[in-house]
Amino acid sequence: MQIFTYRKHILLGSVLIAALSLFFATKVQFVFDFERFFPKGDPDLDFFYAFREEFEDDDNFLLVAFTDSQSIFNSALLKKVDAFTKESSKLSSVNKSSSLTNFSYFVKMQIGGFSPPYPAVNIDNDVRLKKDSVRVMQDERIVGNLVSKDSKATVVVIKTKNGLSQEECEVLMDELNVLLKDFAPEDYHILGKAYFQVELVKQQIKEFIISTLISAFLVSLIFWWMMRKPIGVLIAIISMIMCLLVFVGMIGFLQIELDLLSALFPIIMIIVGVSDVVHLSNKYVDEYEKWNDKKIALTNTIKEIGLATFLTSFTTAIGFLSLMTSKIYPVKMFGFTAAIGVMLAFVIVITFTSSFLAMLPADKIVRKDEANATWKKYLLKIYAFTKTKQRSIIIGSVIYTLVCSIGIYFITTNVKIYDTLPKGMPVTKDFKFFEEKFAGFRPFELAILVNEPHKVDEWEVLQEINKIEEFIKTQEAIEGVSSVTAVYKTMNRAMNADRSAFYTFPTSEAQFKSMKRYIDKIPTEQLNVLVNADKTKARISAKIKDIGSDNIEEITQNIMNFVDTEVNKDLMEVRITGTGVIFDKNNEYIRQSLLSGLLLAFVVISLTMALLFRDWRMLIISIIPNVFPLLFGGAIMGFFQIALDAPTAIIFAISFGIAVDDTIHFLSKFKIERAKNKGIEEAIETTFLETGKSIILTSIILFFGFLILLFSKTPGIVFVGILVSGTLLTAVIADLLLLPILIRKFLKE
Repeated sequence: MQIFTYRKHILLGSVLIAALSLFFATKVQFVFDFERFFPKGDPDLDFFYAFREEFEDDDNFLLVAFTDSQSIFNSALLKKVDAFTKESSKLSSVNKSSSLTNFSYFVKMQIGGFSPPYPAVNIDNDVRLKKDSVRVMQDERIVGNLVSKDSKATVVVIKTKNGLSQEECEVLMDELNVLLKDFAPEDYHILGKAYFQVELVKQQIKEFIISTLISAFLVSLIFWWMMRKPIGVLIAIISMIMCLLVFVGMIGFLQIELDLLSALFPIIMIIVGVSDVVHLSNKYVDEYEKWNDKKIALTNTIKEIGLATFLTSFTTAIGFLSLMTSKIYPVKMFGFTAAIGVMLAFVIVITFTSSFLAMLPADKIVRKDEANATWKKYLLKIYAFTKTKQRSIIIGSVIYTLVCSIGIYFITTNVKIYDTLPKGMPVTKDFKFFEEKFAGFRPFELAILVNEPHKVDEWEVLQEINKIEEFIKTQEAIEGVSSVTAVYKTMNRAMNADRSAFYTFPTSEAQFKSMKRYIDKIPTEQLNVLVNADKTKARISAKIKDIGSDNIEEITQNIMNFVDTEVNKDLMEVRITGTGVIFDKNNEYIRQSLLSGLLLAFVVISLTMALLFRDWRMLIISIIPNVFPLLFGGAIMGFFQIALDAPTAIIFAISFGIAVDDTIHFLSKFKIERAKNKGIEEAIETTFLETGKSIILTSIILFFGFLILLFSKTPGIVFVGILVSGTLLTAVIADLLLLPILIRKFLKE
């Protein structure tokens, strides 16, 4: 046996690998970017990227809201706003800053020409400021965008450069926070991409560390309860640390960036590795008691448990690899990384842990006392229950399937950004503030593609754009609508003594032409966020409330129906685009990849079972119990209205990949016992007694291991913890109750 012979060399090599892994672990990087969740290869995404190249990003902003419990129309507050606006425009990665204090009006003079721009508010004169406030609160360009409808909050809009990196975001937020200490009142709120990226990365790092520490501590407690032997617990802990350290080192070496889903990695590595240790150590001690020889015990253990452990690791990895069918990059990379981690854990346990076991006294590893007699008594009761209550178990299984099917019917994909943010965190509170007081965070964009030979600035084209814009304003969830028509509306207002009632699009072509000669003099760079250089494309920009992706899809469909029936298609084509819409397309791909991924996992795992058992009946026996955990997960999501999004979608791959492990251990042992010419009942009974304990103990570790995710502040991760724990608990019950019945039904003596 090579492992026994070279056990010292393996341990020394493991120490060197651990040291190397520790070095690369320091290179691990965390990121957060909504664009990582965009479905790669989607035609709408390709169009969005091309469209953005001609305009600008629709999320390149930071909003800083200043509040006052009475009204923001007071000199003290507005002077701070004005100073902050000027200073924030000088920050790195900032193009410009806008606020109420630098918003200007102008009017058409009777003698010709236009007046110089004059401020919307006079911050040095309280009497004039009161009069200004009346006019400001009647201006739809300002209310909801720069000033809240209740006039108790005002916003500084900071336009940032496109495509800021994580490092640039961190520098910008550090500078902004320093600035806020000098100018901001006690109550202020921030919203924007850079803010999200910095704060959520901090939260990811924190949760990664916390989940590692808590899972390691909890698993150690469970091991102590199971073994009551310090050396046995030490083996488990060291193996657990080794698995996690090598895994994190691999991530650093391969330069895999960790994101929202990374909080799951420590738990997966720890509990998968520890589960392998449980099966290995229990079998090793059993074999040592039989032969009183470490070499023979280790050889027999690896022969019998090694194959089963490899197959369980392989099927778990297949479950994770099924996520590679997703077009969502973080989901795909999570599946790939977790699959590698699972196989790494297997290699570490078979080599490092086996060598470690062989170096220590076997009687010091696992408790062998009256507790085993207690285990035997209860396992025999479960075995007897499967013999005497077969009809009841089958009826219960049918009822369970029907109830779960009802729950699955109610699964929703109505994902809200707010529900994905960490609870109780300032970033989440700020997000809610802007949702309540202003237009919110989610961009909503329409691309106007003008047909040749027409141009955007033609009377007929602008009429159609205005028609679309006015319809969009009728949708309650959409606010802050703007387009190139705003230039003409502003000009109309200026030509009518700056009265708010005249903020309308010109009603006649003659009026339009009289304005156009002035508008044509506006520098092109001031219009490039609304119209492209050759005037063949335009954009209608807005913000849409975080009402859920399904509800947003309904609104977009209403808009497109209006476009199809009311807009002149000879003049233009209209497409809905923008980061918010592309992000919502994830739901469609999540549903597709979930089904295709599970189907792929079913096929590969079924083929593995077929090769292992070489009997189609055993294939059916092995698959049926593992459908029950998936039904349970889907039912819980449906009944409790847990939305199907990127984090929750992975629970099915995790559950199926891990749940099938117990089935493999049970049926592998049953096959071995049958090969000894034992009858079916005797083989089932022996399998219960020799694998039942390990199956139950590993399930306990898995159950409590994933429950650790309840400590997360991110709802999606919490749901993963609840759902995976529940499905794995269902899996062990299905294995212990259904497998014996299925064996009796399908196999004969």
